[in-house]
Amino acid sequence: MVVYGIDFRHFDKIDYFYNYDVGNKILATFAKELKALTEEDMVFRISGTQLILMIIYKNKNFNIKKFTKKVVNIFKKPIKIDKKNKMQLLTNIGVVIVPKDANSRASLLKNLTLAFEQAQKKYEKVSIEFYSEILGKKVTRDIKLEQKLKHALKNHNLKLYYQPKIDLKSQKIYGFEALLRWEDPELGCISPIDFIPLAEETGQIVKIGKWVLKQACLQCNIWKKKGYDFTISVNVSIRQLQDPNFIKIFKKVFKKTNVDTSMIDLEITESILDENLEEIIDIFNQIKNLGAHISLDDFGTGYSSLSYLRNLPINILKIDKAFINNVCKDPQDAAIAKTIVSLAKILNLKVIAEGTEKKEQIDFLKHIKCDFAQGFYYCKPRDIETIEALIKTQDET
Repeated sequence: MVVYGIDFRHFDKIDYFYNYDVGNKILATFAKELKALTEEDMVFRISGTQLILMIIYKNKNFNIKKFTKKVVNIFKKPIKIDKKNKMQLLTNIGVVIVPKDANSRASLLKNLTLAFEQAQKKYEKVSIEFYSEILGKKVTRDIKLEQKLKHALKNHNLKLYYQPKIDLKSQKIYGFEALLRWEDPELGCISPIDFIPLAEETGQIVKIGKWVLKQACLQCNIWKKKGYDFTISVNVSIRQLQDPNFIKIFKKVFKKTNVDTSMIDLEITESILDENLEEIIDIFNQIKNLGAHISLDDFGTGYSSLSYLRNLPINILKIDKAFINNVCKDPQDAAIAKTIVSLAKILNLKVIAEGTEKKEQIDFLKHIKCDFAQGFYYCKPRDIETIEALIKTQDET
């Protein structure tokens, strides 16, 4: 038996802009199309926007992958709302195979929920996730991490590492990127790849982000007292930007630390431009008015148009590592990197190449007149004690 859990994101908008009858008709249409796929299925509506499709197949040759593709295709096409309008509904689908993945009603519902919730995180037009033992273990670990993350700040388990940014002309450090690390007494070092998305999903990133900003500001002050003008960049997530108190938090931290805000650089990924652009520009302008700088991170991986770049109040473009990896081997990647640098010069922006690991890459970046570089070639992210020693070594040379 195969069980599909199906839900629709933002379905409430249909109920709001049209009415409940329209919403009910849409669900009934989908149910009818699902039932038409095979005579061995049953379709249930278990809540306002959720459907359950249950396939009890008797044929041993039943192909689950092919059947699932048919299910997905139903939701890929726009649905008719009324005589004039059609709409593409964003759909989440979780799949459980019985008895392989569940041996009771309780385990079926539990595992279907896990698969369904994982599908929600993909943000595709039709997101689908099959339950697996690996997924079950991952979710169990995520739950444990979530609980521990709530106390990580209070227990002083979070710390900042710093990675130098190098001026390619002088080959000297001009600034650092602050990178969050988590060292748990029980689990050891936990990768940012694991806990940052979790912090964003749970909203904990807002509180953690405030702490990171404060620590970076305090470190800026320490270096300034020693006579250094190092900038420190701090990563800002979409979830933080969406927080209604985002600007208030920054104002409060800047005022409390009395930092020279021109030494603070906020790194925001290019994917943020998929959000409401007018709101993003307004937030960027408020950040600029506070005196801080803005870097557009992972540039080249998204869909920024020239008009976007022209209107965005940013200071720096960071060329994504994906383009730097093969600049010495792939003519296309080399051309893209060169174009980004040329474009930045026209727009009066600085450029950082991230992910530099080889001397040949550095030589190429110098040749195309890239401003700065960051990567393992120079230094991996290190704790503050190691960074202080590195600065001292630079002073002595």
